[in-house]
Amino acid sequence: MITTPVIRTFKWSDLNSLTELLSDIWNTETPDHPLSSSSLKEYLKDGFNSGNRNCVLVSNQGSTVGYLFLTYEKPISRFILEGGIHSEYRGQGLGKLLISHGLEKARSVGAQTINVPAPKQTGYLNSLLSSAGLKHVRTHWHMIRPNTSITVPKIPETLRLQYLSKGQEELFATLQNHCFKGEWGFSPNTKKQIETSLQYPGNYDNGILLLTEKDRFIGYNWTLLISNEMSVEGVISMTGILPEYRGQGLGKIVVTSGIDQLQKRGAQATRLTVDADNTPARELYLKLGFQKLRQTLWYGNSI
Repeated sequence: MITTPVIRTFKWSDLNSLTELLSDIWNTETPDHPLSSSSLKEYLKDGFNSGNRNCVLVSNQGSTVGYLFLTYEKPISRFILEGGIHSEYRGQGLGKLLISHGLEKARSVGAQTINVPAPKQTGYLNSLLSSAGLKHVRTHWHMIRPNTSITVPKIPETLRLQYLSKGQEELFATLQNHCFKGEWGFSPNTKKQIETSLQYPGNYDNGILLLTEKDRFIGYNWTLLISNEMSVEGVISMTGILPEYRGQGLGKIVVTSGIDQLQKRGAQATRLTVDADNTPARELYLKLGFQKLRQTLWYGNSI
């Protein structure tokens, strides 16, 4: 039972209790839902060091019962709130408390837009966000493909596949920014952000495949390997093709190449997330054998 809840800033001494809380709320580790203390530490340290992410906790009688990640994407003036409440303490007003705190912080930094992701199946959270004046603005599909044979199309003679090498991070950031310029929710990356992201758990040697034409980067597939005691899963973290090269089947080449590589490294299944409004990508994944597991609804509004 909630008595006097307290919102306070995360301290490193809270790492274990926050890890346990995340494990209660989420059951699948992703870069945004790190479930081990080591991956959570890297995720938070990156945000703290760059100054664009903070974390607050809700405590009740000394126990951590809720959390909120607050991320400010200054280049696009977007503030993202992502959090949760322990299953035993829901329905007691703590979610509303965290949302109000997040809205106040977003206004304090001058953000123009706020976005909050919510699993579709959590009806109580969807109702809470709607009551806070936030509207459903986007839907993301979370998909999975079992470890079955995959055919990689023949690569055109003028193109070749290679791996991202150390020292190419700035060129890669430029490629990624051009691939996703103007796309919903995309904040441009810097060389430093790419270097930091490559240190996250799940990355491995040669995990980023590049499609090149005469040494020009024109597409890519960023793959991860997530291991636990029971299994190894592959993740397609991001994939993109430069706008002027789309419609030529190159997306299929980089995606199938990534799946093939993950399976050869022991992945028992491959997961990815796609914007449901991105029809070409969504349909490609379905044709390649991916199945929709669940959906995340993004809520948002101008501030």
